[in-house]
Amino acid sequence: MSTARRGRNATAGLLLAPLVLTACARGENRGDPPDAAARTAVEAVEAEVDGVIDDLVTRIGAAVDAVPRGGQARFERCGAELAPPSGVAYLSAPLFTAAGERGESGRRTVRRLLERDGWTVTEPANPDVVEGARAGLEIRVALHPATTDVTVRSGCVDTPSDVAEEYLDRGSRDLPATPAGARGGTS
Repeated sequence: MSTARRGRNATAGLLLAPLVLTACARGENRGDPPDAAARTAVEAVEAEVDGVIDDLVTRIGAAVDAVPRGGQARFERCGAELAPPSGVAYLSAPLFTAAGERGESGRRTVRRLLERDGWTVTEPANPDVVEGARAGLEIRVALHPATTDVTVRSGCVDTPSDVAEEYLDRGSRDLPATPAGARGGTS
């Protein structure tokens, strides 16, 4: 290689070095700070939803005399409707046996527990359902004749598409028949 060519390569390397260093400082590679921050945010909403399930939902089940039967939890695509996803939400849906306390009395009990915990409560037209929202979370309690269905959903957490896909690829996980709060555990 000629001396002139080596000089041009060295000059090009010196000119590109600040660009590469800037890209690395911004975290523009896999496992970078934005990905880490997104994972931390997703794990925080997952823990928050699980905490609501372990505490409030367990108390709702006990108050309306419904026995836990398990359920499912999963991440869902949210954000932009086009692929790739721009975020994920976490959804947990425990199931219970039919509530011993249903109808207006059951709805009053659920409403009271939700309001006591700071939820803004609504009662849709369906007389079996009570819904609430609090700090980016949504809850839906349906006191059906055969089952008591509860859904707690986080708001959408914006993530890079690769992080969203990572959580979506996990699929559903089964919830235990007895939530941690009912076992005396902590959330």
